[in-house]
Amino acid sequence: MRVGSSVLIGVMLVVVAGFAPVASAQTSSNAQFESAGTDTARVQAFLGTLQDALAMENHLKVASMMKYPLEAWVDGQAITLRNDGALLSRYRQIFDPSLRRLIADLRVEAMTASADGISIDGGRICLKAGDKGRGLKIVKFGDPVTTR
Repeated sequence: MRVGSSVLIGVMLVVVAGFAPVASAQTSSNAQFESAGTDTARVQAFLGTLQDALAMENHLKVASMMKYPLEAWVDGQAITLRNDGALLSRYRQIFDPSLRRLIADLRVEAMTASADGISIDGGRICLKAGDKGRGLKIVKFGDPVTTR
C-alpha cells in the first residue's frame, strides 16, 4: 500500500507540474493586451471574425467592425470616413490586395499593444477596445509606406 501511495503521489506531481507552464503561458499571453484594455481571447475572436469576413467578401460585416470617424489612406492621402457607406464606397481602395494579404496572414502574436490600443504592422491598422475591454474596433488605417 505504501508503494502504491508513493506512485500515486508521484503521478499527481507530474500531472500538476505539466499544467503549470500552460497556466503561466495563458497569463503572459493575456498580459500582451492588458495595457490596451482587453485580452488575448477577445483579440483572437476579433481577428478571426475579420479574417472570415474578408475571405467571404462580406463588406458589410467588415464595415461594421470599424469605429467612425475613421482615418484611412487612399491613393497616398489621408481621408476621413464618417460611416459605413463612406467605407463601402472606398472598400477596394482601402482593402487592397496587400492589406487583405496582411490580415489573412496575421497572427495575434504579431500585434503590439499599448494604452493607445493595438497596433498591427507598425501602425498600418490600429484597434481599440470599448468599455471594459469589449467591442474591439478598427480606428485607423495608417499610411502603408511610412508605418513599416
